[in-house]
Amino acid sequence: MEDVDHSKFRIEVRDKLNNLVAIGEKGTEQTAKDDKARLEFLLNNTADEGMLLIEHLLLFNKLNKDFLPICVDPACSECTDTDPYSFRVSIVMPGYANRFLDMEFRNYVERVMRDEMPAHLLVKICWADNEKLHELEEAYRDWLDVRADRKDDHDGIILKRLIDAMAEIKSVYPESHLQTCSEEEQRQLFLLNKNSLGTQKSS
Repeated sequence: MEDVDHSKFRIEVRDKLNNLVAIGEKGTEQTAKDDKARLEFLLNNTADEGMLLIEHLLLFNKLNKDFLPICVDPACSECTDTDPYSFRVSIVMPGYANRFLDMEFRNYVERVMRDEMPAHLLVKICWADNEKLHELEEAYRDWLDVRADRKDDHDGIILKRLIDAMAEIKSVYPESHLQTCSEEEQRQLFLLNKNSLGTQKSS
């Protein structure tokens, strides 16, 4: 994109809704082309599949604060999530990866993971969006440094950041839309709990 007033060039990155995501630094036309080429190279050569496996017991805070969230029933009846630590494992995967947009393949992945997991462990599988997964990865990386004694976390801030990031992870589903009987395009099923309606983020 050219800045007419100053004869400067820059690149702009927009999402599929044309929302501005990032802006490159202003420079010459060649600099903008180089930035564009580098961005395309990174996007084309970056793996969009990965996995975070976190054993909950390792997240127990010895400072007796900032615990994993539990189910608290106002009626004081029994909840199933009274102990979020014992025999619990979370697996977080990118819900936006191409193969994982196929719900049949996603179901297959979940089935294999549960079949291969030791029988005494309860596994929670989440399919995260790019934003939440990035936040979790940053917090997870710092927490690994703490576990390896490369960083100090005497006040528990790093652990709290990881716990908060895990609590905010919600599974995302491929986008779809409702169709009318008169639409000529190939009909696609809209399945509850398998598709998201539109692009608006839930709070």
